[in-house]
Amino acid sequence: MDSYSESFGPWPHCSALLWQQLVDFEDWPAWWGELQTVQQLDKGEPGRGSQLQVSSRFDQQIWEIIYWQPGSRVDFEILDRHCRAGLSFEIHAGGDSDHARLSLAMEFVPLTSARLLAFLARRKLRKRGLGLLKAFSNHLHNQQPAWD
Repeated sequence: MDSYSESFGPWPHCSALLWQQLVDFEDWPAWWGELQTVQQLDKGEPGRGSQLQVSSRFDQQIWEIIYWQPGSRVDFEILDRHCRAGLSFEIHAGGDSDHARLSLAMEFVPLTSARLLAFLARRKLRKRGLGLLKAFSNHLHNQQPAWD
């Protein structure tokens, strides 16, 4: 399992702000240049079982929310033809309410005996997860003056 994290703050109500921005899925393309659209496929508020259609110029994936703890954690399962990925985003409180840390844990399971194809799929999905964390971090850090 691969794990990464980013620290944020000091911003008032930092953890709540991170959660609000993280689960505004349809806004992801505004700050994550790789994406063209993100659309929730089911009706109502997102939660466990919700599916997102995540589209870039080159492909389209379904991300299913398999764990949902409002305010602190959301896990996705992404199915590729050759590999299944699990991405877990968790918000941890910092030393005070004005600081927080966002962690990303990623897990990959090959779905084919073709090792090269499974390796390439894992690499693509890992890059996508890291791209999301990096773009999210850049987006929030660029917004900081507006929140001070």
